[in-house]
Amino acid sequence: MKVIVPLTNEIKEEALYWTFMRNRTKRSEGVKDQRVDMSRGTLFIDYMGMLAEIAVAKNLNCKHLQNEDNILGDEGFDLLYSDIKVQVKYTFHDSGHLLLGKPNSQADLTSDIYILTTGDEKAITIIGYIAKEAVTSLMIQKDFGFGMTWCIEQAKLRKFSSFPRLKETTK
Repeated sequence: MKVIVPLTNEIKEEALYWTFMRNRTKRSEGVKDQRVDMSRGTLFIDYMGMLAEIAVAKNLNCKHLQNEDNILGDEGFDLLYSDIKVQVKYTFHDSGHLLLGKPNSQADLTSDIYILTTGDEKAITIIGYIAKEAVTSLMIQKDFGFGMTWCIEQAKLRKFSSFPRLKETTK
């Protein structure tokens, strides 16, 4: 079962702020834009991803790692759920895959859990998740028109409604 997180104005404003801050800092630091979806603008793609990160953090009542000391982005994970490192991925496609990029081995996967989301500016749908230990056995290479990338099909993900909830988390 998918979980739907309605987006409040507060979440949208926070996402917009961090999207602009991250983008401006990356460009001024000379960080190359790695966008592969040429049908959408970089800011819009980043904004939707940031909405997803914040929505998942709110749903799990955990710490979103975007802050003034970490403007360029994460270290391979977006959230800390207790001591569990969580990477949130967003897809524009209802049947989209969880894209992992181009890891060479499981050692390149820095998160403990990967969560796939989709949605729009009204609500984020949390589709499913997968633990790091299962990633390498389930990931496949696929070309979505931008070169080969590692990914996992939605059907291989665990339902987010079964995600283990911890009693205490960090805000």
